[in-house]
Amino acid sequence: MAKSRRVGVVANNIWRSQGAGALGLLAGIRVPLIGIAPRIGLVLFFIAAIITHLPRFVLLFRSAIVFLLLGLASLVLRVASL
Repeated sequence: MAKSRRVGVVANNIWRSQGAGALGLLAGIRVPLIGIAPRIGLVLFFIAAIITHLPRFVLLFRSAIVFLLLGLASLVLRVASL
């Protein structure tokens, strides 16, 4: 959370969005079409994280890039399996 404070992001918003995404991914196990929305949200979340870090010159977003790529892979595989 120290990184989020450094770039000016409220920690409560991060936990809410991650929790909603996790619940959506779990729901997507049962209903595949529901699982696409949280995957898109996850990709957008990590894109926003990277964009937020860039102007502040906080170059500690390597993990965000890894998770962005994992989210993209998950989204592509889910859409391909429909």
